[in-house]
Amino acid sequence: MMQRKQHQDIRVAVCHSPDFSHIVATLPLVSLLVKHSVQVRVYSYSHLEPYLSQTKAAVLYVDKAYPSVPLHRGGGGAVIDVELSRYRQHKAISKGIIAEFSSHDFDLIIVEEMCLWGKLLSVRFSLPMVMTSTAIRHSFDHPEFQRAAVKQVVLRPLRSIIKYFKIINIAHQLRRRFEVSASTLRALHYKRNADLKLLYMPKDPFYLADKGANQVHVAPNLEIKERCEGDFTRPSSLSDRALIYVSMGTVHARHKRLMNTIWSALEDAPYAVIFSLGGVSLDQLAPKPDHFLAQPYWPQIAVLREADLFITHGGANSVLEGILTKTPMLGIPQGYDQFYLCDQLQDHGIGSRIEKAHLTKIGIRKHVDEALANSESRAPSLTSMRERLMAGATLEESFKRIMDLVTTKNS
Repeated sequence: MMQRKQHQDIRVAVCHSPDFSHIVATLPLVSLLVKHSVQVRVYSYSHLEPYLSQTKAAVLYVDKAYPSVPLHRGGGGAVIDVELSRYRQHKAISKGIIAEFSSHDFDLIIVEEMCLWGKLLSVRFSLPMVMTSTAIRHSFDHPEFQRAAVKQVVLRPLRSIIKYFKIINIAHQLRRRFEVSASTLRALHYKRNADLKLLYMPKDPFYLADKGANQVHVAPNLEIKERCEGDFTRPSSLSDRALIYVSMGTVHARHKRLMNTIWSALEDAPYAVIFSLGGVSLDQLAPKPDHFLAQPYWPQIAVLREADLFITHGGANSVLEGILTKTPMLGIPQGYDQFYLCDQLQDHGIGSRIEKAHLTKIGIRKHVDEALANSESRAPSLTSMRERLMAGATLEESFKRIMDLVTTKNS
């Protein structure tokens, strides 16, 4: 049996997608590896630099190294649009990343679940793979997801077919470049084949798929993310009102119509409201009332610690932070696992959701009033869910599993 490597002799590659929502699963782990003197090289995107710089790891920003890389900045839930954008990223990065990667003798690769090119590298170089995830499960079997996908195809059949074949074409190019089979590509796309999966959500009820011995539920650590985002102090002029925080995430933050509807529903409400506008500009909205605060992004964790209600699209990271700050949630799902997650908010007493038919000025206001009236009754369920979330493995336990994997694969 090969002698166990010392930490300082282990070389680990970390590959991350441009998604903000998954950074919570990567930051603490990278920091811990560096703390234990493991040689870490991160491959990520420059808009995450404020976060990754906190880890003290070596970082290559792929959008700077390969300027032709198109960044997926959101798109409003059009499934094929999002997938095509991501596949174009994978293709652009693959032109240079294989040669760059081969210049390092890595022992292990850690891949954020949405980073397909990172998973392809693990196969191309026969490296043991650890996958980090804050996502819940595939939502292809959720009826609302299916209706949205069918509606897109029915309304724009030619456009959808063309984009689908573009994805297929890029997938074939990726297979050739990374020397993988079609079945392997599909398995990697659907988040299978990892030697170890680190999941940052409670095992029950939120994560239902792919249970097994190689799956570890990890208690999330938001310390680095919160430190990067900064503090928030509620203005004294709004201290006597219930505080509502509204954020539709990074992918669906360009929904001008939805943001306008929420804005109008709350403009005459007796609440203080903070809007994280994302890609929606103030000039696209009605004049701002005095009890509104609005800017593109806020230090979300700090704001949630002050908030009485979180109006959210129901993304995995948002729900995670809502649970950790014990903030009641009102979900308005837009796509992917958000439908399933918002169902769980309601089923487990930590929030509620607004059905599509009620996304009107009157409907939203009614749901907000009810959610705030019931907020105190949510406290026990939120406390219980947070305890279940924090009952996962510690980062140190995750680190030990990773080191054991390196030893096993090099024996």
